[in-house]
Amino acid sequence: MTDTASQLDGAPRIDSVRALVRRIARSPRATGAAVGLLNGAAVLVPMRRWPRPLREGVLWGLPILVGLGAASVVLRESAGRRERPSAGGVFAVSAGPAAVVFAVGHLSFRLDHAAEAGMRRLGVPAPRLALAVLAGAVTGLQAASDARRGTPSPAPDRTPQQIWG
Repeated sequence: MTDTASQLDGAPRIDSVRALVRRIARSPRATGAAVGLLNGAAVLVPMRRWPRPLREGVLWGLPILVGLGAASVVLRESAGRRERPSAGGVFAVSAGPAAVVFAVGHLSFRLDHAAEAGMRRLGVPAPRLALAVLAGAVTGLQAASDARRGTPSPAPDRTPQQIWG
C-alpha cells in the first residue's frame, strides 16, 4: 500500500531514502562518488573563511569529542573487570587520539592556506576549484578502493561492535 499524501506533495518516502543510502553504501563506485562530491564541495570554501564558531568547533570540538569517545570505550571495555582503570589511565589513553585529531586539524588548516597560495603562485586560474576537484577525486578513489577491499564503513544499520569486531 502506498502513502498517497507523500505521493501528492512530492516528498520522498523515508523508506526509499533509507534504501538509497543502503544502495550507495554497498556500491564501491557510488560510495566513492558520494564521498568525493561531499569532500570536493567542502574544499570549495577556504577554512579561513568559515564562520568562527564552525572553525573553532572543528579545531577544538572534534578533538574533545574524540577524547570523550576514547574514554568511553576504555570505560566500557573495563566494565566487567575487577580493576577499574584509574582516572589518570583513562585520561592518558583518551588524550592520545584527541591530540592526533587536534594536530591534524591545525595542520590541515595551515596546509589549506599554503596549497591555495602555492596554486596561485603557479598561475592556476581557479585554485579553490582545482583543489576541490583534486580532493574529491582522491577521496572518491580512496573510498571506492576501501569499499572494494571490504574495509568496513560505518553504515546506519550497524553498530561499531558489528563493524570493527
